[in-house]
Amino acid sequence: MVETQKNLTEQVRTAYEAHKSATDCWKEGNVKDFWIDDNGNLCIMYDSGKWWHYKDLELPFPTWW
Repeated sequence: MVETQKNLTEQVRTAYEAHKSATDCWKEGNVKDFWIDDNGNLCIMYDSGKWWHYKDLELPFPTWW
């Protein structure tokens, strides 16, 4: 369980850093919450209240929507 949580926390960090670095001016703030949706996608909500799904974090160009 601890290893699973550690892995999820690492995925959140990876997704956040990739998304933030892909924009010129990140306005969403820090991670406020995160979860795995019913389809197995990582979801992250930011301080702004906006949230995205993330996948393919191991690839050079991860996907978010």
